[in-house]
Amino acid sequence: MCVRANFYRRLQKGDFIECRALGGVAQMMMATAATQLVDCTAWFGYCGDAKAMAVDLRAGYERTEHPNLIVKWFAQLSDEAQRDLIASVSRIGPF
Repeated sequence: MCVRANFYRRLQKGDFIECRALGGVAQMMMATAATQLVDCTAWFGYCGDAKAMAVDLRAGYERTEHPNLIVKWFAQLSDEAQRDLIASVSRIGPF
């Protein structure tokens, strides 16, 4: 997820302070979505940006053994089932 850098400069000071305290727009959107879009096994992401990765990790994503591939689990799976699903998604390549 990308957020235009000048978005934050355009906010009123009070709104900026609140937004920053909540982790920024991207984190707020992911947190809200994670309360509503939970009828799945997992969300996967592909992230190569250090700042975006920090947001993703705060939002509950975990790194996988595959570079840039991250996952946020919504269902309990065995370790083997998790590895199989991660391997399946990794075969898609960057997305």
